[in-house]
Amino acid sequence: MRVEGITIENVRGVSGSIELDQRTLITGPMASGKSAYAVGLDFILFGYVPGSKPSEMFNNALGDTMYAKADIAGRIVERWLTQGKTLSEELAVDDNRVKLAKGNDKAMLQMALGKNPLLFDVQAFWGKSGPERRKAVLGLVADADRMEELLTAEKKARDNKNLMASDRAASDKAVEQLSRSLAEMEKPSGDLQEIEAELVTLAADIDAVQKKVYAGEANDRARAAIASSKETLPTLEARLESLLSEIEQMEKEEAANEEETRAHDEIKPTPPSCEFPEVAGELKRRIETIANFLDDLDTSDGDGDISDAVKDLRALVPDEKAIAKYTEESKAWVANNMKLSGRNNHHVGLVAQAKTTRSTLEIQITACKETIEKEAAIGPGLDQNDVATRDGFLTRKAELDASASTLRLMKVRADDIEKAKIEAGKAAEQEKAAKEKIAEAVEAQRKAVQDAEEELARRSKEFLPYGNLRILDEGKRFDLLWAKDGDTRVSRSTLSGGEQCLFDAAVARSLAPTAAVVIEAAEIDDATLTAFLTDTAEATYQLIVLTCHEPPEVPGGWKHIKMGE
Repeated sequence: MRVEGITIENVRGVSGSIELDQRTLITGPMASGKSAYAVGLDFILFGYVPGSKPSEMFNNALGDTMYAKADIAGRIVERWLTQGKTLSEELAVDDNRVKLAKGNDKAMLQMALGKNPLLFDVQAFWGKSGPERRKAVLGLVADADRMEELLTAEKKARDNKNLMASDRAASDKAVEQLSRSLAEMEKPSGDLQEIEAELVTLAADIDAVQKKVYAGEANDRARAAIASSKETLPTLEARLESLLSEIEQMEKEEAANEEETRAHDEIKPTPPSCEFPEVAGELKRRIETIANFLDDLDTSDGDGDISDAVKDLRALVPDEKAIAKYTEESKAWVANNMKLSGRNNHHVGLVAQAKTTRSTLEIQITACKETIEKEAAIGPGLDQNDVATRDGFLTRKAELDASASTLRLMKVRADDIEKAKIEAGKAAEQEKAAKEKIAEAVEAQRKAVQDAEEELARRSKEFLPYGNLRILDEGKRFDLLWAKDGDTRVSRSTLSGGEQCLFDAAVARSLAPTAAVVIEAAEIDDATLTAFLTDTAEATYQLIVLTCHEPPEVPGGWKHIKMGE
């Protein structure tokens, strides 16, 4: 799966596009932007630049947003990084753009491009521990599925061992705590079965005497209620008798008030003979106007009928004095009527209130009489001997309950200790078995790595001018060395800058054979670089070489991109 082209915007301040081939040499002076495309490819596939934090990508940027796109075997992969209060990152595969949460970019890329890596993070490899480097070398002899199987086997074994160790420790701690708790308990006297039998008998005794106590208390309360009723009844009857006299007097006064109201209604003023006395003045003026008009009309035509009509019309004019008298008498009558109504309403309210009080008193008197009638049926009152017997039973029950509770708890503790010991033994055996599984999983990895050494040497020869890579496996210490000859094997830290470039490329090619290899070749001399380009001119994997020193000649099979021209 090959990277066909890269487009970048604001990556190290550079924007542009290049098309890549199976083997591509990119040259150009310093600051021409060639490394920005390698950084852009790292950014697309990793989300960062190896050896740097994502936020450091903006150190040479010209804005707050960075973008890169790659055409990978026809699949378009794009990534955005925006710097604000926090870093916001987005990824798109074939225009399916999503905002990234931690780790979900890896799943998206694997789904689109497969599990095998398209780039190898050499810096991350050298930052790993020995056992982690061993796992990376597994890729030489195991495909992605087989490697995942080997690593998963170890992880499951370690997880299971940790779980068993946790269970065993928890069981041991439970045994210790339960034993200490049991030792701290003070064992009461008596046998648990005998105490429980006595508690059953005691419960029946307590129930019987408690019923006698409740009955005596209830009888005493009933006698107290009868005594109270006897004391209260005469007062209630006296109040009722007095209230009945008051109600009788109120009803007489109510009848007198009604009679006075009827007499007042009979003297209600009668209005004068006018259909509209309230508009008498205005009506008189209008009738006079019409009558005068008709007089004038009668004079002009001499018709006697009009004169008769004028007389009839003027006869309709009400007497203003009569109207004024009627109005004054009506006001006085209404005022007196309101006074009578108010007094009557107040009196009616007093009567209703008195009758309500009478009903309440009658109910209370009936209740008192009914309570007094029950006196003969009441049994004996509370016997203090019954109270003392009950209290003695309850005291004994509390003592027995405390002893039984402690004995039951001690029995439970003893049973729990035995169970915890059994569980601790099982957990210890399971932990031992889990440790053996870890050893088996690690041994399977070590065996696979040992089988990989020859393949590692073969692949590394394509990048190293001489010698090959060899494996150093001493358990926790695991490293890759450059075997320059039969006797000399050196670690990466002792190499020069140019040698480290070739060494890292050899490691990347060996550990990720399907990945593209990107080489920053600025520190590799012309002769070595030319030889390398010639040796790899027919490589079946993708190679991208960047250098600020253009070699004297570029062998056939390489696409040459010159930056800055």
